[in-house]
Amino acid sequence: MKIQVIDHRPEKVPAKMIGWHLIPFILERKGHKIDIVSKKEWWKFYFKYLKFRPDVIVSSGIIGALVALLKKLRLVNVPHYHAWDDHYVEVMGKKWGIAKTAYFEYFIIKNADFVSTPSRFLYYNGKSIGREDIVNIPHGVDKDFDKVKAVDLKGNIKLVYLGDMSTAYKGVRKIIDAVRGLDVELYLLGEANKELQKIAPKNVHFLGHIPHIEVPGYLKVADILILTPDQDSCLKMFEYIKAGKPILAFKGKIGYVLTHEENAYLTEDFGKGLRELIADKELRDKIAKNIKNFKVYTWEEIADMHLENLKKLVRRK
Repeated sequence: MKIQVIDHRPEKVPAKMIGWHLIPFILERKGHKIDIVSKKEWWKFYFKYLKFRPDVIVSSGIIGALVALLKKLRLVNVPHYHAWDDHYVEVMGKKWGIAKTAYFEYFIIKNADFVSTPSRFLYYNGKSIGREDIVNIPHGVDKDFDKVKAVDLKGNIKLVYLGDMSTAYKGVRKIIDAVRGLDVELYLLGEANKELQKIAPKNVHFLGHIPHIEVPGYLKVADILILTPDQDSCLKMFEYIKAGKPILAFKGKIGYVLTHEENAYLTEDFGKGLRELIADKELRDKIAKNIKNFKVYTWEEIADMHLENLKKLVRRK
């Protein structure tokens, strides 16, 4: 199958080969011909489409609106598969404008030939606007996740947060404020935010960028894993689940996936939730035991799920 992919990657082979960026390369290893249109090449997408002559186009991100528009104009005549992998208004609304971003998001979901999403919140949202054929395909984890050994970190109670700290949307300051004065050690993995470094107490440790292949070792040593954004489909959520440790998360969209005091601790008050988890080891053990029953797939298995849908879409053309 010839698959053309257009998404928001800055270059064809991103420096960080994680998440959706992996899928095309996995499919290529399976023998499919792949043409990737990176962000730098958006302007020549149509020329690349005419030259490559794909069997199907896969889009991810708000750029999917371009493919949907070209299809409506009958300038593209192959199926359009959209991977609705993020909350566009929340993530891009400030930059692009909320009304404009919302319109493009709705336009994509209504007009793409097929839509998948890793978010159960977005899955039900898609259903509510008439997208009855939408499918929920979660994110995956690296196939060698279980082989990575836990690292050595100090602290009686070790908290680990993985990911971006650059915006208030990520909510990292909430957990920094929550650990102030507590007998815990908070380890933040990812590019450090200088403003947060200025206000962080001594029990907060900024470890900087960790090679993704090493990340499982830090998750496995944690007593509690921290999920501050109001999301139910970020990459780290599935890695946290795979690590089999208690997750302290914001009480919001994640409620579509995990259940409070069963396989996670969901709260709007991180300080209160953290204090309760620290004091109640029995609850932590219960959550850790239950989260291990949650099925997490490898990226190779996730690629197969997408491939099956792509084949069905091309067959029904």
